[in-house]
Amino acid sequence: MLALDDLCRRATMIRAGAAEFENERRPSSWYGRCEKCGAAQWLQWSHFFSRARHATRWDLDNVHALCAGCHYTWAHQDIEGFRQWMSERLGRARYSALVLRAGRSGRRPDLAAVKVYLQSALKDLLDGGHDAAPGKA
Repeated sequence: MLALDDLCRRATMIRAGAAEFENERRPSSWYGRCEKCGAAQWLQWSHFFSRARHATRWDLDNVHALCAGCHYTWAHQDIEGFRQWMSERLGRARYSALVLRAGRSGRRPDLAAVKVYLQSALKDLLDGGHDAAPGKA
């Protein structure tokens, strides 16, 4: 699952235009603009629905590149504001579909299929495509 997390994090950060840095102090960290406030910061991989919900853990509509302040002070504290932002960002139809996917219970998703989905989305982003970007479909 860590490989899938890395693929999803990479796609999320590239979609946000962040650059990856590796050194002793911040191994594999991403620097760019927060998708919420726009400030240039070290970014964190943030989920609308918890990573514990495997149905949406690696869903690119569910993840964002947020600075620490927006991630912990806003997203985790202002649930209604985060919900409104998500709805506006994705549009009503995509937001509703994400909510339905998150509500699935039972079996974990096919991890091989998730890997193919993420690799395809990452390739599209690296090739300059925007299909994986929220609000751009």
